[in-house]
This record gives sequence, C-alpha cells and structure tokens, in this order.
Amino acid sequence: MKKLKLFLLMFAAAVASAGFTACSDDDDEAAASIVGSWIRQDTYGIDIITFTAEGTWIEQYQDLEEPEYSDTDSGTYSYDGSVLILVYSDGDSDAIPVVVSGDTLVLDGEVYYTRM
Repeated sequence: MKKLKLFLLMFAAAVASAGFTACSDDDDEAAASIVGSWIRQDTYGIDIITFTAEGTWIEQYQDLEEPEYSDTDSGTYSYDGSVLILVYSDGDSDAIPVVVSGDTLVLDGEVYYTRM
C-alpha cells in the first residue's frame, strides 16, 4: 500500500511539473503536438510519458500486479510529425512510428496513450 501511495505521489508530481512546461512561438508544430504528459493504463500497470518543449522525455511505469516493481526511463527526443526518435540516457535509441489524433497518441501502431 505504501508503494501505491508513493507511485500516486510521483504521478501527482509529474502532472504538476507538466503544467510548468512552456512552448515557445518558434517551436515546430509537429513537435508541439506531442509535448505534454500521456498516460496508458491496463490491467497490468500504469505508464506515464512526458515530453517537454525543450526536447527531453521521462517515462514512469508502475506495475499493478506487483506494486514493488516500477521503472523510469528518460532522455532526449526528436519528432518530425510521424517518427519519434527516443535517445535514452544510456545512449541507446529507438525510432518509433507515431500518430497523434486529438488527445490520443499511438506508438508503433498498437500502444495507445491519452493526453493528461
């Protein structure tokens, strides 16, 4: 139960910090469309990913079946309107096809997030 409370506190902090990110007028419209926090929840866990206007990202995952398991990844990103390139803090990278439609973010054609 304490771990769930800790996760909820982390979640609240992520939501609060997302409110302080700002977009400058010269940002690319495609990049701005993913800026903000996105959430995905299923029976196994809660996944929150936040993209900043400055080109950084952080992803926090909390397992609901095993509350003691959580994971955080972060790094930088670039986005051209259809492909998201995530560069992890350890130097690894992924190129992921992305579709943004309203408040829905779809990664790799099958992972759906909702804007927070």
